[in-house]
Amino acid sequence: MACFCKKGEKNQPDKTTGQSRRTIVVNFEKVVPSDVTVQERFIVNSRGMMLFTQKIAPKIKPIGLIFICHGYVDSCSVGSGRELAIDWASEGYITIGIDYEGHGKSDGLFAYIPDVHNLVGDVSLFFDSVRSDPLYHNLPCFLFGNSLGGAVAIEIALRQPSAYAGMILLAPMCKISDKLKPHPVIVNTLRQIAGLFPEKPSTPGADLIDCAFKIPEKRAKIRTSPFYYGEKTRLGTAVSLLNFTDYLESRLGDVTTPFLLCHGSDDKVTDPAVSRVLFEKAASADKNFNCYEGMWHVLLCEPEENRLKVWGDIVDWVLKRSRIAP
Repeated sequence: MACFCKKGEKNQPDKTTGQSRRTIVVNFEKVVPSDVTVQERFIVNSRGMMLFTQKIAPKIKPIGLIFICHGYVDSCSVGSGRELAIDWASEGYITIGIDYEGHGKSDGLFAYIPDVHNLVGDVSLFFDSVRSDPLYHNLPCFLFGNSLGGAVAIEIALRQPSAYAGMILLAPMCKISDKLKPHPVIVNTLRQIAGLFPEKPSTPGADLIDCAFKIPEKRAKIRTSPFYYGEKTRLGTAVSLLNFTDYLESRLGDVTTPFLLCHGSDDKVTDPAVSRVLFEKAASADKNFNCYEGMWHVLLCEPEENRLKVWGDIVDWVLKRSRIAP
């Protein structure tokens, strides 16, 4: 989960297309350390769209690879996604990321996801191309996903159960809570309207920034980002996400990849009770569920004491499963 702009806001650059977003200059909040390298390139997906990809690596011998699946209206190219990759590189891991269609510096109408399955296909194919590099054959690979990224990571793992040594899932959007799911009549109406106006940003709902980030100063800072998206969710995106979570809910018992599942007890965006369902249904022999009392949706943007607790638990879990094959 992260951020991007409202039409008509003063001093806001055009973010409608990938081409326009690629012209935006961002001063990154976290300076890239001298012991870390950054490689950026574009690939073209099966639909002819240019997608931004990124590799951030330590200059020392790496421990493993972290494949990052970012959240809705987030990216790997700027903001928190970029900072997360640098943090992992500082821990000795190569981090691999890709901006989804309609996100960050990739092509597509801003914040529009016509079909999540196509999005997952883009990410999975790119990750496969990296994993096939002989340089990485003896290194353990992990999926890391937050919110929508958690759902993307789960689907990738369902497609390739033995490809990854584990998954780190932060507040994954793997099922719409029964407490939050709209009445079927409303859902049917939404589907009908979305069929006519899929790109229209009109889906009812609370402000995601207010719901996701506990610290008011963090919310204010996000809204000043040149990549902030302040519109309602596009109708076609909402239906696509709803369809995907309905599908994923039916597959939770098929998950066999080891995973660490983390959720804040006070999350207002995704329901921690749904994470409990994933934990109980998953067939994984190695699975852990940490529910953090009083924390919100974006666990790594909590007050510093909380953030360090969550990050420490994540790194410890991954390190214990990073035994490099001979």
